[in-house]
Amino acid sequence: MIPKALQYASNVAPEDLAVKIRTSKTWKLDKKKKRVVSEFIDGAEALHQAVFLHLSIENKSTYIHTDGFGAKMNQFVGMDRDLVKAKLPDVIKDALAWDERVFNVTDFEFEDIDKNKLRVGFNISSCYGELEEEVIIDV
Repeated sequence: MIPKALQYASNVAPEDLAVKIRTSKTWKLDKKKKRVVSEFIDGAEALHQAVFLHLSIENKSTYIHTDGFGAKMNQFVGMDRDLVKAKLPDVIKDALAWDERVFNVTDFEFEDIDKNKLRVGFNISSCYGELEEEVIIDV
């Protein structure tokens, strides 16, 4: 028996079906309380949250995420800042490459917060338009 959701899929091209099924609707996170809020977000706000999660979670550090989830940020602890500034754009691009909503990551700007922290601002070209993002990493 064919599930009702897929009953009419035979009339649709596979690439069209994938676009229709895919969504960015997700639970909203409260960053201050570090909890999931009982409301949903979608669109650019969901992408902003996905970027935050990918750059906040170390790659291969949890069992609940796939191997491609997260960024390899721990490698920068104790590294020379100039070397961090040279390598970090590629690490961020690699971490966000999994997401088909992200087309390009550009315009990296670095700001020293203190001797152990670095703020990185960048722009994301996405299906929702241009988004400005930033992340603070330990160096």
